[in-house]
Amino acid sequence: MTLYFEYLLLVNMCGGLLLLFAVSRCLKSVINIRLACIILFLYTLIECVAVRYLPQLSGFLAAVFILVISRFIGKSQMVLHAAIILLFIFSSGSMTLYTINLLNFRLFYCAALLIIFLTGHYILSVRAADWISFSSVQATFICDVKLQQGKASWLGKGYLDSGNALSAPFSGKPVMFADANVSSELLPEEVVDYLNGHSECPDHWKEKISFIPSKSVHSSCEILVGVECEKVEVRSNGETFVFENIPVVFSKEQYYVEQSCHCLLSPMQMLQCYQK
Repeated sequence: MTLYFEYLLLVNMCGGLLLLFAVSRCLKSVINIRLACIILFLYTLIECVAVRYLPQLSGFLAAVFILVISRFIGKSQMVLHAAIILLFIFSSGSMTLYTINLLNFRLFYCAALLIIFLTGHYILSVRAADWISFSSVQATFICDVKLQQGKASWLGKGYLDSGNALSAPFSGKPVMFADANVSSELLPEEVVDYLNGHSECPDHWKEKISFIPSKSVHSSCEILVGVECEKVEVRSNGETFVFENIPVVFSKEQYYVEQSCHCLLSPMQMLQCYQK
């Protein structure tokens, strides 16, 4: 009986924690691991007694366990936690039994297959949660951007960064950031060389250059070089914002936030006073 309890405890602990981790990642919630281990241990003790003396109570105990652990582990979204736990339990159990019957495995391998399928649920939950989060961020903060400088233009994606409150001195205009790839498409070669420190600024571009003091949490005070962009067009949530003569700082970053974003926008650009 001791071996049976240890086996059951191992399955419940490993499977239960994998299940809870999958649910917590799926719902972006935090679980209390210590409390989860205590509840899983107590459930295993009660299950051992029930299986020996009252096997007909096993299903009832499982239902009570799901409600208890949904209430005390997540502390919020109890119904949603319970529903996803049930979904993962039924799908993992069904796939385990189907695989055992299909491949004629012994019942001994049931626990190992269950752990494998629960691990698969965890991996899929992480991927799904990250994809949902990114889709939400993309719909809210990632915009279509068009920069125009004379006859040259650049089309791409920009990230609306609420933490970007940098403004140019004297004019007070909000500052945009763009990566080096944008500068090579938008600016003449001699201006790009100047921004990279390889040459002097051409005389006819000096009036478009501004020096912007900047200080952030991660760096000390530094002077950034901004280039005044003739026209900036931003499309966000079905609306179009047009700005003129906005200073743009071209950094050495390859992209911002994720690989499709090559610009970092300022929320102040959306104010009416900066629109065309």
